[in-house]
Amino acid sequence: MNNVKKYIVLLFMILIAVIFYIIMYSTDINISNRFMGTYHCDTYNRISIVVDADNNAFYIFDYYNNMHIKGIFEKQSNDSYFLSSHTKDYFQNQFITYKKSSFDIIIKL
Repeated sequence: MNNVKKYIVLLFMILIAVIFYIIMYSTDINISNRFMGTYHCDTYNRISIVVDADNNAFYIFDYYNNMHIKGIFEKQSNDSYFLSSHTKDYFQNQFITYKKSSFDIIIKL
């Protein structure tokens, strides 16, 4: 009888996992592709960007040069954004395309 309970619990857990999988991948909502969070530069480990989606703001931190820049972003389309900042000598205002939790920006080093 004890083995029957283990199989029932196992089947229940598998059923929950299947339902969760169906819900996550059958909807049009892609939670992981939201433009928010902290991003690190692949080329230079010294630069990171924090995106505050609630306030449409971003912050660039350059640890090597001990500087930080605040800017704003405006959503243009489903995965396109315009980033702007008052610091023109370091950051150029630009459009980016955000896909799969990554994007490319131009920073003058």
